[in-house]
This record gives sequence, C-alpha cells and structure tokens, in this order.
Amino acid sequence: MCPARRLRDLSINSSMNETNAYLHDVLDQPASVRASIEAADADSLDRIAHEIGAAPSRRIVFTGMGSSHFGALAVATHLAGLGRRVSVVSAAQLLHYELPSIDAETVVVMVSQSGRSAEIVRLIERLPKSVTTVGITNDTDSPLALRSQYVLPMNVAPERSVTTRSYLATLVQASLLGDALCGKDWRAKGAQVAQAIDLLEDETGHHAERTSVLDSFLGVPACVNLIGRGYSLSTVRAGALFVREVAKHPAADFDAGEFRHGPFEMIEPGFVATIFAPEGATHALNCGLARDIAQRGGRAVLVTSAAPPWEDANVLVILQRRPPCESLAPLIDIVPVQLIANSIASAKGYDVGAFRWSSKVTVVE
Repeated sequence: MCPARRLRDLSINSSMNETNAYLHDVLDQPASVRASIEAADADSLDRIAHEIGAAPSRRIVFTGMGSSHFGALAVATHLAGLGRRVSVVSAAQLLHYELPSIDAETVVVMVSQSGRSAEIVRLIERLPKSVTTVGITNDTDSPLALRSQYVLPMNVAPERSVTTRSYLATLVQASLLGDALCGKDWRAKGAQVAQAIDLLEDETGHHAERTSVLDSFLGVPACVNLIGRGYSLSTVRAGALFVREVAKHPAADFDAGEFRHGPFEMIEPGFVATIFAPEGATHALNCGLARDIAQRGGRAVLVTSAAPPWEDANVLVILQRRPPCESLAPLIDIVPVQLIANSIASAKGYDVGAFRWSSKVTVVE
C-alpha cells in the first residue's frame, strides 16, 4: 500500500481579516463557545438536576428544526447510554404527528437559536401547560424562552451568516443539560467542555493548511457524503445541512452502520466520503469502513484522533487531538465540514453563507 495522506498538528495561522463573513464566524467559534459556557445558567441547571434528575423514569424528548434538531443527537446518545428514556424528533414531526405521545410526565427540551421559528411557535401554542419544558435559545425574550420553565441561554453573538457558533453553543448547553437531567454534577462536564474548546481553537487555528489539503484531496465532489455513528450523528446530520445551505451543493448523511446495508453499493471511482471516527466504541469499525471504501475504488477523508494501523493512498487522515470524552467529539469534528462547505461555495462563485431563498429565521412552515 502507498502511505496514507495524513494531516497532523500544524503551525500555520491565517488572519481572519482575509476571510469572508461565514469563515469569520467559523474562526470565531472558540471565543464564542467559551462565552456560552461561562454564561451557563447555574441556577437553572441546578434546579433541573434536583427537580428532573431525581425522577429518572421521566421521558425526555428533544426537539427543534435543522441544526437545532440535529445538535441534540449527541446528548440523546449520551443519555440513552445512561439508561434514560430519550428521543429526538423534529419540531415539525412532533407538532403534526407525534404530539399525542407527550404527557405530563414528559420533559420536552426545545432548541431554537431564535426561539421563534415557525414550528417552535406553533408547538408552544399546542403543548399542554402541564408539560415541563426546557428551552435552549439565544433570545431570552423569545416565545420559546417565555414558555419554558427552565431556560438555558446560548449567549453567543448574532451570526453574520448561516449557523455556525450557535450550533456549537447548542452542543455545549445540551451537554451540560444532559448531565443535569441525570442528576449528575454538570460542572464536571463543564470542565471537560472547556478542555474541548481548547482543541476547537487548535483546529480553527490551522484552518488555512487544513483547507489546502482537503481541497487537494476532494476538489468539488459531485456529492459530499458524510458518514458516522453514535455521537457523531450530530456532526453527520448537521454537517450535511451546512454543506447544502452554505455551498448550495448536494450532500448526503449516513449512519455508518446503515451505510453497509445498501448505500455501500454506491462506491465506485469518483465516490468520496468523509468519515468520523472518534476514539470510542466504534472507532475500529469506522476506520474499517474508510479502508473498505478505498479498496473498492472510492476515496475517504477519515477524521479521527487515532490513526488506523494501516495506510492507503486513497484515505486522507485528518488527525485531531483527542477530546476529554467521545461525547464531546462533535464540538471539534464539525470544523472540517465547515471548511469543505466554504471551499465548495467559493469554487462555485457564491457569496459564501448568504441566503438566496430562505432567511436566518424560518417563519413559514
């Protein structure tokens, strides 16, 4: 086998003054997310730990739209692994089809950067007053905040472009909330999040070199295929959304386990996948999938903190520093996807991150 192409820790930094508004927001994420965790509402989290965490039999439902929906997948995986009854459903699905499943013993966690997107507003109007709600939002005067018994502010500056730092703030607040919902010491998780933010800063600080290597390996693929499982499903689902929104380009998101059950047949010369393989329960399986894709004529970008023991010229390994725990990998893993979206949008001549047919806040169903 030829040596795999690997991108290790780099020392090149570029000035944010040379970036577009979208990329500026991407590079600003470490500072923004630090502000989010520093502003964590200790009183609300302590109350949640005492009042909800003490009742482990209660069902928890996370809901939102777009990245607010997908950002909850990681914390739901964490909670399920601890034995909690938890689900994640889009606000539209919950509003029109699954609302009867919500009862007084259900805790509904609603996530919305604006706190006033169409489905969230309508859901608030229809939720029985007896239902306990937690709101994660960047607008503490929004309908979502006013309806929620517990409010966790994102506390990030308004974005110049499409969603970037508010997505990461969702991950941060949801991570703290997850431990509180289990009655655990959420402050300990906060310390781990702070460590993960240091890794995020390292990742964004090397964006110029990362972009160069990714561009050389990927070019502009016909479709951006993102593959992962477990906690990385947040990255996969939200990442594909970002590519479609930022670059107006086809992007597909796959559960790594499900990928072998049908989509595996898509592999041929020209097929390119980005696979997320944080160290944890399925690291070896995800790395194995990258190798199998390469051996069948495709190519793969493998985002991981532990390089596989084999090498293949058709696998580009993006080495990142290991987060304190696997559940926090999505805080870091999203950056390569954001850079890929930026490159494709630029190559296609778009005003990167600008909306054509929609807007920052979606008020029409």
